[in-house]
Amino acid sequence: MGTDDSSSYWTRLLQVGPLPARILIVSDAWLPQVNGVVRTLQTIAGELRDMGHTVEVVGPDRFPTLPCPTYPDIRLSVLPGRRLNRIIETFQPDALHIATEGPLGLCARTWARKRGCAFTTAFHTRFPEYVNARVGVPVGWLYAWLRDFHNSGQGMMVATASLRAELTGRGFRNIRDWSRGVDLALFTPAPAIAWDLPRPVFAYVGRVAVEKNIRAFLDLDLPGSKVVVGGGPQLAALRRGYPGVHFTGPKFGAELAAAYAGSDVFVFPSLTDTFGLVLLEALACGAAGRPERLPGACRALQLARLRRGLSFPPRAPGRARSLKRSSPLSQQLHVGKNAPAGTARAIANAGLFFRRWLSNPLQMGSVVPSSQALCRRVAKHAQCAPDEIVVELGAGTGVISRALLEHGLAPRQLVLVEIVPEMSDHLRDALPGVQVITGDARALPDLLEGNGAKVGAVICGVPLVLLPFAEQQRFVAAFRAVAPECGFLHYSYCATSPISPRRLGLEARRLAWTPLNFPPASVWHYRHVG
Repeated sequence: MGTDDSSSYWTRLLQVGPLPARILIVSDAWLPQVNGVVRTLQTIAGELRDMGHTVEVVGPDRFPTLPCPTYPDIRLSVLPGRRLNRIIETFQPDALHIATEGPLGLCARTWARKRGCAFTTAFHTRFPEYVNARVGVPVGWLYAWLRDFHNSGQGMMVATASLRAELTGRGFRNIRDWSRGVDLALFTPAPAIAWDLPRPVFAYVGRVAVEKNIRAFLDLDLPGSKVVVGGGPQLAALRRGYPGVHFTGPKFGAELAAAYAGSDVFVFPSLTDTFGLVLLEALACGAAGRPERLPGACRALQLARLRRGLSFPPRAPGRARSLKRSSPLSQQLHVGKNAPAGTARAIANAGLFFRRWLSNPLQMGSVVPSSQALCRRVAKHAQCAPDEIVVELGAGTGVISRALLEHGLAPRQLVLVEIVPEMSDHLRDALPGVQVITGDARALPDLLEGNGAKVGAVICGVPLVLLPFAEQQRFVAAFRAVAPECGFLHYSYCATSPISPRRLGLEARRLAWTPLNFPPASVWHYRHVG
């Protein structure tokens, strides 16, 4: 944090009135987590206390928690509402700041809105891109939810002007600038770790997680050595996959500063950070670095040059010269985000999916398109003979359809039934060679009349759990008519069977479950009895 001006900024922004004031910060990211959000909140809380304010930070450490799916180091509070309400009401804050959009942030926002209390928020993390990197969920629809979350407050704080411009373009309002800084007494060019490694030393510092795009750095053909400082869920896998890389684990305080100072080049491959506090720390310690076209990182470098008078060439002699523009990481740093084809396709589909969900939630079932993990599990169990077809009902944007084809199903063997004409047109364009039928799945026998091929598997993407029992009976009767022997597959977010097998004359078996879907999902197989 920039300790010279950030505290007075907060006082003016929150309009807390005469000193001292009572300021409550609610955050799903808090100790013992190690990340930029926690460090930022620790510093601002300390500075505000030094000014005479009474500051309390409420984090997950006060509540029962569960590990975050795919990221067990992050703990998510379980049903924190009542206890959090008591904490807020007991503290009686003059100002409420909600730092994150997790369970605690959502409950604090609900408390404030019910009581008509003002509050501020902050955009610390590119949550949509984070989720996309972990489970393949498209980003477009998530920004709509985030927009509603943040626009209900009196101000949303962002770290850079470029992020402000981006979020303004996405419809966010009341955006306030709140930049970052580092402790210049701690982060200095000396002392430095004398890495006993071939030079130059290229270093990454931060969480070791998939959204940090570390593999892009480790896959580079570079002279010298590569060092990764930090811990996280991807650490064990990267250690196994890259035995030639030096992994130190987490470092803190003076030891962390010395690790920066002992490096020749600091590498910042992340494509999801809103700022990149580690960049300022590295620059303060004298490590060269030059990420470009990453908005938060570019702004961080501009601030560093202005405030410290730092000047370094794009490729300092003996340090960054080996970063070739033709390398994959260099292309990302100089050209901007170069998303994989699958990610780009998913993002392109997001607008269509979300529009249809808003139009008719019962047709879509969930605001979240199925993750790659769920798609793979469905495809694994949708088996048929070479002369049979697979019928998918409610194919949506085609994410499961594509997984079926990638699993080895021939396009001629796949028949998609979609009730929404706009979705059908999209599927025909996206999946050439696949038969797409626009119609109501309850009339499935009529829709398939004339096809001639035997149905080897039926996949139901229609949210049966949301339908009245009589409508469920119509669907099951249609499935029985076209595939009396094979039954049907149905994926659902319910913890138990989404339909009553006994009442519908079915036998049910859960074939798979994945926590890597949002929300977690199961694949069920139902077989007709009698």
